[in-house]
Amino acid sequence: MALGVSPRVFNARYFQLTHDYLVPTLRDWLTRKQKETRRGRAELQLAERSALWQAKPENRHLPSWWEYLTAVALVPKKNRTPAQQKMLRTAGRVHAVRWGSTLAILLLIGIGIWNVVSAERQVSLTRSVSTAVDIVQSTRGVLVPGTIKDLKQLPAEMVVAELQRRIADAVAPQKLGLAYALAHYGIVDAEFLCTQIERASSEEVDNLVTAFGKERERTLTAIQTLASRAEAEQNWRLKTRAAVVALHLEDDRLAADMCRIDDRPDPVQRTLFIDEFAVWHGDLRRLATYGHSRTDPALRSGLCLAVGSVSQERVSESDRTAWNPVFAKLYETAVDSGTHSAAGWALRQWGVELPVLPSTTQPIDGRQWFVNSLGMTLLRIAPGQFTRKNSDGVETSDLTVKLTRAFYLCDREISVAEFQRFVNDPNCPNGEKPEKREGVETEVASTPNDPAQHVSWYDAVLFCNWLSRIELRTPCYVRTGKKENDISDSTKEYDAWHQVPEGSGYRLSTEAEWEYACRAGTTTDFSSGGDDKLLRKYATIQESRVAPCASKLPNGWGLFDMHGNVEEWCDDFITFDVGDIPFGTSRFKFRAVRGGNCTRDSEIRSANRGDWPPHVRSASLGFRVCLSLSEK
Repeated sequence: MALGVSPRVFNARYFQLTHDYLVPTLRDWLTRKQKETRRGRAELQLAERSALWQAKPENRHLPSWWEYLTAVALVPKKNRTPAQQKMLRTAGRVHAVRWGSTLAILLLIGIGIWNVVSAERQVSLTRSVSTAVDIVQSTRGVLVPGTIKDLKQLPAEMVVAELQRRIADAVAPQKLGLAYALAHYGIVDAEFLCTQIERASSEEVDNLVTAFGKERERTLTAIQTLASRAEAEQNWRLKTRAAVVALHLEDDRLAADMCRIDDRPDPVQRTLFIDEFAVWHGDLRRLATYGHSRTDPALRSGLCLAVGSVSQERVSESDRTAWNPVFAKLYETAVDSGTHSAAGWALRQWGVELPVLPSTTQPIDGRQWFVNSLGMTLLRIAPGQFTRKNSDGVETSDLTVKLTRAFYLCDREISVAEFQRFVNDPNCPNGEKPEKREGVETEVASTPNDPAQHVSWYDAVLFCNWLSRIELRTPCYVRTGKKENDISDSTKEYDAWHQVPEGSGYRLSTEAEWEYACRAGTTTDFSSGGDDKLLRKYATIQESRVAPCASKLPNGWGLFDMHGNVEEWCDDFITFDVGDIPFGTSRFKFRAVRGGNCTRDSEIRSANRGDWPPHVRSASLGFRVCLSLSEK
C-alpha cells in the first residue's frame, strides 16, 4: 500500500507466482507418492491410457489385458472418470473377443490333439488286448494264471468283448484258454468246460477247478451230468476226473460213490479212481484239510491210496507238508482198518517214518485193528459170506460159504525179520523150532521186510504156537502123538498136529477165511477187479523175487499181498467141502495154499486153490497168521 500498489493487483500476482512455482513441484510430489503404491501406479497408468485413447480412440491405444485387469482390480469404480470407465468397457469387450477367439482356437487344437492321442491310445489298447488274448488263447497249464493276471490289467469291457468275439469262432483247443479267461470275468461256460475234462492234461486240473469255482453251484450240476454220462458209458476214468474236480470244489459225492466197498462186488470204480487220480489230481494241498475231515471210511482210505500213489517226482515239499500230518493222524486214529492200512502205506511210499503205535495183546474197543506185542497189525474181519468159484473162475451154484464169527488176520505176510526173531529166540526150546533152516533167508530174501520163504506148514504152526506163548495165549496147535510120512520119501516122518478149536492163540486161517478176506466183498477175479494190468499195483507177479511186505496197495479191507509175492499156507487139508465150518475137514495129506507167488501171473485169483505137502519148503511158500477172539 505504501508503495502505491492496489491490493487486488498484489493478490493476483501472488497467486500466479505460487501457481507457476509451487504447483508443478507439488504435482511431482503427489505423483511420486502415487507411484509408491500399486493402486497409485494403477490410477496413473489408467489416467495415462485414458488420455491417449481420448486423443485417438483406437483399439491399439486401449490398455493391454494385464493393464485392464490391473485397473479393474485396483482402481475403485468411484475413482474412475466417465472417460476412464468408457475406455475400460471398450477394452473389456475387445479383450473378451481376442481371448475368446484365442481360447477357442486353443480348445480346438487341444481337442484335435486329444482326439489324436485318444485314437492312438485306443489303437494301442486294442493291440494290447488282442495280443493278450492271443497269449491266453494259446497258453495252457501252469502259465494260464499268469496270462490271465496280465489280462486283468487291461480294460475289462474291451477284454470281455474281444474274448466273446474270439470264442464264438474258435475251435475247441483254442476255445479252452478263452473259456478260462471269461470265467475270471464271471462268464462261466460250464458245459463246454465239462467237455474238456476227458482230454485235458494233468496240468489243466487247477485251471479247470479255478474256472468252475467262479460259479460253483451251477458247475457242480454240469459235472454231475458229465459223471452220469460216464456212468452210463462205464467210462470210469472220465468219472474219476469229474470226481476229482468236484472234490476240489468241496463236493465228495462222486468220489465217495466210486470208492465205496460194502455194496459193490466189482471194485473197478475204486481201483480206477486210485489209478487215475495218481496222474490227474491238481493241487494236492487244496485237498489235504478236506481229505482229513471226511468221515466215510471207504472215501478216506481211497483218498489216502490215491494221494500216496502220486509219483514222487510230482510231489512237492508243500504237498508233503500238507499231507504228512493227515496221513499220520489217520494212521494213528482211524477206526476202520482200510483207512489205517492206506494211511500207513502212503507214509511208507513217501518215505516218512511211521508214528509209533502202542502195542497190546487185545483188540481195542470200537477199533477194527490193533498192534500186537511184536508190532504186527491184525485187522478185524467181520462175519459174512461169499460164493466160491472153482479154479477156472467159473461160478458154480450152491457154493455159498458162510463165516459165522469174526476173526483177526495179519495185514501182511510174516516177514523175514519176524520169522528170524522166532528162530533166534533163546527162550524157545529147540524142539519147538524149525530144524535145518540155517542161512535160508539170506539166500532168498534181500531185506528183513521181505516175506519169510522156505517155510513149511509145520514151520508156520510152530511160529503160531511161539507167538501164542509170548502173549500168554493157549496155543491152537498140539501134537497128536502120531507121525506123518513124507509123501516123496516114506523114510521121513513128521509130527502130526491138529488144531484145538478152543485155543485162544494164533493160527493159520482156513481156506474159507482166507478167500473171504482176500475178496473183501468182491466177486471179481482179483480183489482189485478183473484187470491183470492194474493188479500189478496190488500184487507182486511175474517177478524173479519177492517184494517187501506191504509195499503194494492193500485191498479194500486193508490187507496187503493177498495176490502174488508168496503162496500162503492155510490150516486146511485140501478139501472141496464147503459150508458153515470154521475149519477145513481132512481128506487128503496135502495142505491148502492160497494167493499164488511172485513168479507167476496165473493161479493168483481170489478163487485159485493150491496145495503142497505140509513138509515142503519152497521159495514160493510163506504165511500170515490169524487170531480168533471171542467178542462181547
